[in-house]
Amino acid sequence: MTAAAPNYPCAAIIMTEDILKKFKEDYVNDDDPYALNVKWVHHLFFINKCNETKTEEALKKDKEDRNSIREKHNIRKDFNLTERNVISTHQSELSIKELEGQIYNLVAGRNVSFENLASIPPEYRTLDLHWFLTSQALDYVQKLIDFLNNDPDIGVEQDFVVHLVTGAKGIKEELLKKFPKELTPANTRAVLELTIKKKSHINTEAS
Repeated sequence: MTAAAPNYPCAAIIMTEDILKKFKEDYVNDDDPYALNVKWVHHLFFINKCNETKTEEALKKDKEDRNSIREKHNIRKDFNLTERNVISTHQSELSIKELEGQIYNLVAGRNVSFENLASIPPEYRTLDLHWFLTSQALDYVQKLIDFLNNDPDIGVEQDFVVHLVTGAKGIKEELLKKFPKELTPANTRAVLELTIKKKSHINTEAS
């Protein structure tokens, strides 16, 4: 791993192979779409200031959150297939909205807060959109773009890039349609790059 810029917390610390191997054995499963991946492990490592104990605690919580998301999506799927077309009362509609709200909060809660994105080295600056409904993903990314554009410290020295793991192909396509100026496909499948241009470029063009 290349050295990150000095303003990133613990940027010079590299996760040892032994630690990474342990985390991979306990938390990474390439065959499970709800499992963690190696890049996300590194991401959590930096969020937790390269503290092994705190990183493992975060990995455990993340695993629990993913299981909860899976469970709620399964409930929603069963509801859609069986009851939604039969029960059309206000109560049942409210019920599924509440369930979808819980899904949104869990998925969004897995990610680092927008305020802390700048503290993560660019190569690990990732937000995971897996398991958002399409409308939720669009709303979340709109909020992200608004926040970054309004933060005076973002994009001062260079372009600010965030990697968005989109998961479902439909979400990726809808995001590209809605945000063609901000989003571009990354080299990795199911990943988009959100770029906030260096603000001095914008100022130069506007002057």
